Amino acid sequence: MERQISDRSLVNLLFKTIKEFYLKSENIVSDCKKYDRCRLISTLLSLDEKHEYIRIFCDDKKRKILSIQKPMHLPLCPEPIPSISPWLMNDWTDYRVQVKVQNVNEKTGEKFSDVPERITSFRCWENKRKNWVAERVRLNKIDNIFKSFYTLHNDFQGQSDERELLYAFGLFVDSSDKNICHPLFTKRIRIAYESIEDNIISLFDTDEDIKFESSFFKI
Repeated sequence: MERQISDRSLVNLLFKTIKEFYLKSENIVSDCKKYDRCRLISTLLSLDEKHEYIRIFCDDKKRKILSIQKPMHLPLCPEPIPSISPWLMNDWTDYRVQVKVQNVNEKTGEKFSDVPERITSFRCWENKRKNWVAERVRLNKIDNIFKSFYTLHNDFQGQSDERELLYAFGLFVDSSDKNICHPLFTKRIRIAYESIEDNIISLFDTDEDIKFESSFFKI
């Protein structure tokens, strides 16, 4: 029995080695997340549910698929009322900073908690600021995506190498092999500045045929 188990292990190891060698020699990708700069449209759209900056299109006359606009007008932090402003210890206008209050005024000896209305006002303002912080974080993520599209646009400008920009769909997932997660169909697309003035970069369809991806089935 031990010899059978050992032989089986050796066979499995052999097939695994052959598989890895084949993948490397043929440059086959079975997991789409391993592609360079892979983006899920669902992830992009989840950042902008109102479609203010990221929009998807169907049957567009210009054959536009998706566009992203750089957030230009960032909201300012809500102003604290004068009664709590002197008690704020750090830069409350920076969304990356957690606001703290000074417990005791060193000059007068007054405590921040001496005035209940002041505590209530601070908590009210703090809640408004938390909403502002969440929005700034969201817009910052969208801005980072725009920057990645900008870099992608520049990378593909005037290039004639073998790299392709693809729109993929029909995700195939093998429940028995977590390494297989790949779209069944791909379509070559192009990226272009739709509006330089408004900072909008878009993805457009091309005349290339839809391609059925079958290479990862050979794994």
